[in-house]
Amino acid sequence: MPDPGAIIRLRETGKDYPLYENPGQRALDQMGFFSRLPQVLRPKIKLHHALAGVSIDIAAGERVGIVGRNGAGKTTLLKLITGSIAPTRGQIEIKGEVHSLLQTGLGFDPEFTGAQNIRASLNYNKLPPAALEEAYADIVSFCELGDHLLQPFKTYSAGMSSRLQFAAATAIRPDILVIDEVLGAGDSYFLQKSAKRMEALALSGCTLLLVSHATQQVLHFCERCIWIEEGHVVMDGPALDVCNAYDVFLERRTLAYKLDLPVKQFDLFADRKSARDGAVEAGESVSVDAGQAMLTRLGDGREVFRWPANSGVKIDRLGLGDGARQKVDFTPGERLEIDIDLIAEEAGHFACRYLVTFWSPRGVRIGRIENDVDRFSLDIGQMHHVRFTIPALPLTRGEYLLSFSVYDLQLERSSRHGADVRFDVLAHALKLRINEEDETSYLIHHSSAWSAVSSGSDGTVSEQVPASP
Repeated sequence: MPDPGAIIRLRETGKDYPLYENPGQRALDQMGFFSRLPQVLRPKIKLHHALAGVSIDIAAGERVGIVGRNGAGKTTLLKLITGSIAPTRGQIEIKGEVHSLLQTGLGFDPEFTGAQNIRASLNYNKLPPAALEEAYADIVSFCELGDHLLQPFKTYSAGMSSRLQFAAATAIRPDILVIDEVLGAGDSYFLQKSAKRMEALALSGCTLLLVSHATQQVLHFCERCIWIEEGHVVMDGPALDVCNAYDVFLERRTLAYKLDLPVKQFDLFADRKSARDGAVEAGESVSVDAGQAMLTRLGDGREVFRWPANSGVKIDRLGLGDGARQKVDFTPGERLEIDIDLIAEEAGHFACRYLVTFWSPRGVRIGRIENDVDRFSLDIGQMHHVRFTIPALPLTRGEYLLSFSVYDLQLERSSRHGADVRFDVLAHALKLRINEEDETSYLIHHSSAWSAVSSGSDGTVSEQVPASP
């Protein structure tokens, strides 16, 4: 159903580019020669569907991240929204003023001084005199270039240029702010300043569209995320779910590259490309449920985002509790037990390190706990139980997400594959809530007691209780 409050609305919007066989064919087509020929004599020029049949509603004040591989259609989508290019088909409706950071430095002249370029940029945005002077002072203060502002822009280093351009581009508070990978310039100090400025913009009430290859950046600034693949929206939903699925997709492709395997074995979209292209030609669309495709069901029925890893042991069950029951809600200082059941995919001797990482819902890593090494032997299908115990939860009020990793520390396997050979990674697989504030609470620390129990196929049970790390 259409959103009546949408400030951005796209309906079956597409953008095609012709793929010419040679420069001569391009020139003849652009001069209109082919259009004057009878239909049967016109050459069939293949089209690249940069964006194909996209329908999106974005409400006023929403903060939306856009992810996808290079060439997926992200920048094309933003250019359509900003009016930089026109759609080949479909409809676009935009309500309000759009300010774009697709390319910083708009209106900058290499012969002008930095100060002159600031004023030229602000004049381009048609600010009234009072607002212009306020924005000018803000830019000068933010970029911290001092007397360099009186020097020609062409004499600036790359870092100085990025400071000035970013400051000028973010001095305006429009109805809709469109950003494409602008937080990657400058030194670490300026990156921190840029991130803080971006956060203020995101919270100012304007509608934010942010394209980034860094999913942690999307999680930090955005509540919703849209994943685009080969011109199609393959997932649109809460930022955490979409970023998790996208990370798994990238990891599958990375593993295929490392192991020299055909990418199509790990690529959700490879076998659907021809079907989608044919549908676009026919004016139809083909949907792909990327979120479901990236989910894995554990033995306990829980659906999680599992990263690809080496064969050996896999996490089969997870649980949080206090020894008596499974739960989600805790209070500061309460006892927490984290249970992990592993299942063997192959028989062998294993040496494993377990990592339990705590994250905020905005993608900030809070801390982690881990063991030294757990050595055990299993037959195929045999289970191994691991328990981490935190006697008193050192967490403040709020929600936390837990990720689980199992690393292979066997020397012979590590030497063949390099460091950090992993058996399993489950991203943000469990949620934990701290419901009461305690001023003495602090962030999670490293130390934790843990125990491991193996249950043999013959019913025997052996317990290992190593020293705490």
